[in-house]
Amino acid sequence: HFEMVNSYLKDTLNLTLAGTGWTIGYNDITKRRTVRVSNKTPLEVIDEIRKVYRAEIFFDAINKKVNVYEQLGENKGDFFMEDVNLKSLNISSDSYDYVTRLIPIGKDGLTIEEINGGKKYVENYQYSDKIIYATWEDNRYTVVENLKEDAISKLEELSKPYKSYEADVIDLRGASLGDTITLISKENEVKEKQRVVKITEYIDEPWNNKVEIANKTYTFEEMQSEVMDTVETADT
Repeated sequence: HFEMVNSYLKDTLNLTLAGTGWTIGYNDITKRRTVRVSNKTPLEVIDEIRKVYRAEIFFDAINKKVNVYEQLGENKGDFFMEDVNLKSLNISSDSYDYVTRLIPIGKDGLTIEEINGGKKYVENYQYSDKIIYATWEDNRYTVVENLKEDAISKLEELSKPYKSYEADVIDLRGASLGDTITLISKENEVKEKQRVVKITEYIDEPWNNKVEIANKTYTFEEMQSEVMDTVETADT
């Protein structure tokens, strides 16, 4: 059984890595959260840390370092554009599954209205002004400020349709994993900023490079997994 209650990420991760030969490299997350799991390997605990702290993790396998970021990558002004470096583009999207109001519930029915102007929900209308409710319950939250902060972050992702693109590119133009780039395609009528979530790079055959770009890295499978993990934690 592994449990760290309302702890800093560095302390939780240090305990996870004890005896593995790995250490923490970069870390810019200072928030406190609670991690409770049972019968997990260190790697599975790290994945739980990633979800609970809403972190992005980069493994430096050569130096055995685990680097943790609030958001990996940067916006260097890179772009992928037809007639320049974009060969082809496949688009996947889901415009149905989004939420504009999220009601967060923590341990023992903890809600946020006492620090949220009497409202039990947070709201975000970046995509639509329709009122669409959802409830998010996680019994690891005992601090109301943490519950509200993470509800706002979660809704930032859930309040817009999911879009992803698989692009064949000739030149990566210096783009790295996590970077924000501008995607321009006249053929598909696309011009928007997206994040690089996967790179397949062929050093000797750069014309075969592939880049996966999405407006969030939180997949449906991960959301389903989080629900199951919450149930498992409650049962434990």
